[in-house]
Amino acid sequence: MPRRAAKTPPETLAYEGVVCYVSPGRRANHTPIYHASDGRDHFYTDDKAEYDRLPDSYEKKGISFYVARRKTDGNVPLYRLYCKRADDHFYLASADARGARVKRRRYKADGILGYVMTTEDARHVAFMRAWNPQKRQHFYTTNVGEIDNRNQKLTGGQLRRLLKRQLRGHLSKARRYHFADYAYFCPTRDAAQAIIDKSGIDGLRYQDEDLDCDDFAHLLKSAFIKDACHGDIRSMPYAFGVIWGEAPMTHAWNVIVISNGRRHSVWLVEPQRGTLYRPTRQTHGNIRLVIM
Repeated sequence: MPRRAAKTPPETLAYEGVVCYVSPGRRANHTPIYHASDGRDHFYTDDKAEYDRLPDSYEKKGISFYVARRKTDGNVPLYRLYCKRADDHFYLASADARGARVKRRRYKADGILGYVMTTEDARHVAFMRAWNPQKRQHFYTTNVGEIDNRNQKLTGGQLRRLLKRQLRGHLSKARRYHFADYAYFCPTRDAAQAIIDKSGIDGLRYQDEDLDCDDFAHLLKSAFIKDACHGDIRSMPYAFGVIWGEAPMTHAWNVIVISNGRRHSVWLVEPQRGTLYRPTRQTHGNIRLVIM
C-alpha cells in the first residue's frame, strides 16, 4: 500500500504584543503605509515607488494604516529593521530595543516609516506583532482576529488538563477549579511580562489585610482583563488566573499559560513583585483553588 503523506501541522502564531498605535484612516499630516508579503516576510513602507518596485513574489495588499509625517509631542518613530540571513523585516517603536536588536541579532537599520503613538486613544488602533514558528518569521497586523484565530488557544477542558499535568506534585487532593470562559488566549512570555510591567503592580506597597497577596493577585488578573478588552486587542480572555496554596504559608499567586507557537507551558507570577517563573516542588505545594 502507498504510504500516507504526513499531515502538515497548521501554522500557528505566538502573540508578542503591541508594537505601537496607528491611524486606521486618512488624516491630515499623515502618510499611508503600504503592506506586501511574499508568504514569509512582511514588508511595510511609506514609499509608494519602493512598494511598486517589489518583486512579483510579493503580494501587494495596499494601504494598511497611516502614520504621522513629523515628530510632535507624544509620538515616536516607527523603525524598520532587516535581517538578510533570515529575510525578516522587523518593526518597533523603541529606540532602545532597536539598538539592542541591531547589536545582538544581526538586524540592520532600514529607515523610519513615520511617527506613531505608544498609547491608545479613540483615533488609533493597535499594530500587533506575532511570531510564526513554522516559517520562523514575524507577522504583523491591526486585525486581532488574524492572530487570535491562529493562536494556540485552549478550551476550558484543555486548560484544566494542562494545569493538572504541569502542576502535578503541587496540587492538593482537595483542589478545586473554576473556568469562567470557553476559550483562553495564550501569549508569549515577553507579551505577558509587558502587561505585568504596564500594570505598575510592583509600585504598590503591601498593607496587611488591606493590600496583601490575594489583593495583588486580583489586581494583576484585572490588568490582563483590561488588556484583553480595552481597544479590542483580544477577542478572548488570557489564560491567566489566581491560585491559592502554600509557599510554605498560605499564599495567593497568579498562574498563566505561555505559548511559543509550538507548545504550552504553565508559569506562576509572584503578584507582589510582578515576576514570572516556573513552579518548583520546594517552594510551591498544596494548591487548593484555581480560578481562571
